[in-house]
Amino acid sequence: MILPKSPVAPKHQRPFGQYCTGPDYAAIVLYPWPRNLRWDLGPCPGESWNKLAHQYRAQLKRRRGRWYATFTMEATRRFYLDDLILHEVGHHADWRYSSVATTKQVEDFATQYAATWARELARCAARSERTGRSR
Repeated sequence: MILPKSPVAPKHQRPFGQYCTGPDYAAIVLYPWPRNLRWDLGPCPGESWNKLAHQYRAQLKRRRGRWYATFTMEATRRFYLDDLILHEVGHHADWRYSSVATTKQVEDFATQYAATWARELARCAARSERTGRSR
């Protein structure tokens, strides 16, 4: 896993992470979250931002014609662990990643993979909590 500085791109278009492959390697790159926990979404946030903000209970505010989403530290941690890392691992698990699959197919697979494993991990954590409390 690689943890570089933020990529140079407009703030509302920066990726959260990236899956990279080469002849002899595969790497997951995770980009940093803004220090102030606030994302500049630009003049019109897309549907994916609206879903993300709702799912992680971010505060959405409009200021001077731009939208901003502010997340808590806990929500940011949950996003990285429950969504982002699993999504990028989903790209690694998808045998079609470097073949003829469209970008939408590849992204849909990784998103579904992340959702499936996030549910499974939550079930395991709940079961572990119940077991721990009964001792």
